[in-house]
Amino acid sequence: MSLEFKPSVLIVAPKRSGTNFVHDVIAPAFPGGAVNEPLGLHNDTPGGRNNPLNPWNFSSAEHVSEKYGHIDLKDDSYGALLARNFLGWLRQGGTLIKETDFLSLGWLLASVPLKIIRIKRDPRESIASFKKHDLYQKWGFQEKMIQLAETIRNNPILDTKYGGCLRIKDMTTKPSHQKLAFYYSIALSEITRNTKDQETFDATYEEIANESIPTFHKIMKFINSPWNEQIAKAIIDRTSSTRDAGAHGTFRSKYDLTIFSKVLTTNEEADIRSICFDFGIILPIVKTIFSTTLAKKEKPKIETELIPVQYVDRQEEIQSIRHESVQAGLPESLYIAKTLTTNIQYARFLKWLREQNFPLSIRGKPLFYNDRPQAKIRTEGDSIAVERGYSDHPVNFINWIGAAAYSVWVGGRLPSAKEWENTICHNEFKEFKMHGKLESDRVNIGQIYSGTTPVTFFSPNEIGIHDALGNASIWINNPDDENKYEKQRAGLEWNHTSERGISPSPRPYWLGTSGLGVRPVFSSLVEPVSDELYLFKMQEIVQLLTSETLQDSSLKNKELFSKFDDLSGHNK
Repeated sequence: MSLEFKPSVLIVAPKRSGTNFVHDVIAPAFPGGAVNEPLGLHNDTPGGRNNPLNPWNFSSAEHVSEKYGHIDLKDDSYGALLARNFLGWLRQGGTLIKETDFLSLGWLLASVPLKIIRIKRDPRESIASFKKHDLYQKWGFQEKMIQLAETIRNNPILDTKYGGCLRIKDMTTKPSHQKLAFYYSIALSEITRNTKDQETFDATYEEIANESIPTFHKIMKFINSPWNEQIAKAIIDRTSSTRDAGAHGTFRSKYDLTIFSKVLTTNEEADIRSICFDFGIILPIVKTIFSTTLAKKEKPKIETELIPVQYVDRQEEIQSIRHESVQAGLPESLYIAKTLTTNIQYARFLKWLREQNFPLSIRGKPLFYNDRPQAKIRTEGDSIAVERGYSDHPVNFINWIGAAAYSVWVGGRLPSAKEWENTICHNEFKEFKMHGKLESDRVNIGQIYSGTTPVTFFSPNEIGIHDALGNASIWINNPDDENKYEKQRAGLEWNHTSERGISPSPRPYWLGTSGLGVRPVFSSLVEPVSDELYLFKMQEIVQLLTSETLQDSSLKNKELFSKFDDLSGHNK
């Protein structure tokens, strides 16, 4: 009599999400074996059994596939052996695997039918747990983040999706909480992408911690295994208030859970939220997790006062900005907007578009502006409004499309990299490159002012430009022939230290971020493109963006840049 075949089960989540706890509790239900992170250098399986896939059993410590996350298996003898043993082991069924280093799981999930347990936890809380328990140092996370960047860089699929925002330098210089925010964003994105065709069970960290017994009842039902007292005892053992908090698979009690608002600073939380948002992950607007036991009384909500934008005359806007532009004195008569574009200026642009019945979003994705809780422009219903007190602050949260479209709307275009470095910044950028820093009383960087400042807060530079560096970075166009169709940014920002000059920004076209704005330049002060032609050309751009999918591609970027080059050419 043959036993009923049971598919293997995968537990997957980013680190610090409770995967060890779930693995250790349900492992006894898998007579075929249970292995904790076989794709890493571990051999810590239940009962002290050796990991049958332990790399040390097969070869020496140095392997291409180990170094780069098992992505080039066909060219690495250990990697090929791992793939053969691992896949064969999974196909037998009835086995359990837990992985948190999962960038290489795509090929596995497509090869073997699995039942997948996905555990979700607010990234802010996981990152707070790292900080609270000093795990950055204990786990050598600096080195692991560099390995993450190497893994992505050496995998064509991952490099296309994430390579531009995960350079080795970034993983060395960024603050630890920002590195982990990148890790969690990519982790959640890849888990969703790689598990969409498999049978899945979703559990939250809170459910596992606060509702352990009913949650594990559901898990056991999902994996078609009977509930028994051994499972219940394992839960009690691993949630004991007397157990060492650092023990493997320990959850202790709900009163010991890390609350991110008690560990992370406001700026750290804002950084994490911004990075996650850039990857399409919307975090809840809350101050505590597990509010039933630990939340403080909420303060009364203070309504933000908004100043609505009324009728807009485009010609008046153009003349106003041109009047405040600075002539650079170059042979081509380059004129530069004296200040960064402000919230009220950009809000008038959005208002004008709405008055022309032009869409501000397509397929739920913003065309010009990410109307986020932290943003100072509100685009609700038919109303366009600016938060009181921020009209003369630089606009941010705008995407490349918005920056390019606004620049043409006022009769100009985006500056090039050379124009930004050699003209707009004049001597500031040379000073920055020479000394690696700027005086804080001359520039708004590194969260010194806890937000943006009015665009004329600091004195102008030698040629009359305010905020040549700092306050907000700007989108630029066609930096050089090699990267002609790569979206790039230039400058320093209020919420970053002085590490950034010109850098790629591989975000999809609809994503902006805090601290990223626009400053138009004008090749000459001639007649701007007409309203009719502008709207016609913008409709063509929208058609391009909706012709296939909303994902960027090199071909789409090339066409997009060409269309904006053509549109700005009508201003000449």
